[in-house]
Amino acid sequence: MAFGLQPGVALRWDACLADGGTANRAFACDTNSGGEVLVASFVPGRDFNGVQGFEPQVDFFSSAAALPAWWAFRNAGACRTISLSMDCASPAGAASCIDPAPGITSCDIGTYEMGFLSPGRARLRVYRFVMAADTFSLLNRQQYFAFSLRINHAKTTGTGACGGCSTPMCIGFSGMRIASLDFDPEETIDCHDLTPACGTRYMYGPADGVASDRVAWQGSAMPAFVTWPAFGHEHPNAFNVTEATCTTAVTATQRSTWRAIKSHYR
Repeated sequence: MAFGLQPGVALRWDACLADGGTANRAFACDTNSGGEVLVASFVPGRDFNGVQGFEPQVDFFSSAAALPAWWAFRNAGACRTISLSMDCASPAGAASCIDPAPGITSCDIGTYEMGFLSPGRARLRVYRFVMAADTFSLLNRQQYFAFSLRINHAKTTGTGACGGCSTPMCIGFSGMRIASLDFDPEETIDCHDLTPACGTRYMYGPADGVASDRVAWQGSAMPAFVTWPAFGHEHPNAFNVTEATCTTAVTATQRSTWRAIKSHYR
């Protein structure tokens, strides 16, 4: 069981939250080989039976005014069209993060909307589902693997390189809808306390109660990230991000004056 975690979601580099995944990735931007892996997981707030799959949403925020070309994926004319992909299989060696339906799900990227609401933002919608005969169960407070995103290093350096690899980015796991056959139609998402368990079909908010629903790229800082489910005919598979900031973190190389240092001890 996911002791110490609450209902919600988590996003980490390389591994699930409970398996030691990291919150920040620093890349020297000096090679076109290899890539990065983002691992998404979640902790349900109750038991589910007859689960058909998940509909997650991930939002990307640039610390710059516009989305860097290095993060331009999948869209026609994008600089790195085929550099973002999705994986259904849990990371090798995963121990605390259980794959609820290994080997029987299909998954893919639905949309990657660059410039979503602002030039420095992109929204990713993905899905992971099983056939009708292969529905599965989820247990309350167990941490589960949801999906992985793979970002390769193609066109990072040299001729034809796409700029902006070194630009700090913030990536947030905005939330995930659980498609389940045992859903009670009287359950609603009309909640007012902003708790992660609010709306039992909708996983959102940090599973660690702090900031597990977001990661940094190149040392960015994302002190605020608040989401809210907004589903319906006008908002299919949508979580509204009601508060978000992405800034360049203060580095340790900055020098302080003696007056500034003394002020911390008064």
